[in-house]
This record gives sequence, C-alpha cells and structure tokens, in this order.
Amino acid sequence: MDQDVHLEKRLRCRRCFRTGMATWEATQTGVPALLALSSGFHRRARLPLSLPPEIVCDCGTPHPD
Repeated sequence: MDQDVHLEKRLRCRRCFRTGMATWEATQTGVPALLALSSGFHRRARLPLSLPPEIVCDCGTPHPD
C-alpha cells in the first residue's frame, strides 16, 4: 500500500518579505494537492477558472509556482 507524501515548501514574499510554509500532498494521480498555508498567505482564483488557484501574500503579491 503506497502512502501519500507530504511536501513542505518555504514561501517568501518579494514585496513585504513575509515568510511562511505551504504543505502539499503528492497524490496517487500525480497532481499535488495543497493542504495548508501558514498565516499571511491565501489562495486566489485565476482566470480562466480552469487554471489552478495561485498562492498570494496578504499584501497582494502572487507567489510564483
């Protein structure tokens, strides 16, 4: 039985220099799923809506994938 792997990625805002962590889960389908974001970061929908949401700092700066 395969276990899902949890990956942690350090986030750092280029504008306000806030740091945080994002926890991802590598699923069996190969598509990573975002599990948790530290305070100061949130998810924002992209247009067109078929794109995955992006991670954004509370100051409004998007975080690169």
